[in-house]
Amino acid sequence: MPSATKSFAPILVPILLIGFSSVITFAGWEGPLFSFFLFLGSPVVALLVGVLFAFTLLPKFDEETLTNC
Repeated sequence: MPSATKSFAPILVPILLIGFSSVITFAGWEGPLFSFFLFLGSPVVALLVGVLFAFTLLPKFDEETLTNC
């Protein structure tokens, strides 16, 4: 079983990225770092980041897991 952090990461990371992007937009912060976070905070990209975190939950496929049917 994965840890609680790994289990909640695919859900919480996109929410935090979208929320941080909204704060940046509201506060009117500018700069290259904030532009990068605005990109990561766009909903489609944030959900893609969540999917990438979800891939860490997949089991490893090695000889042991493939032969234990």
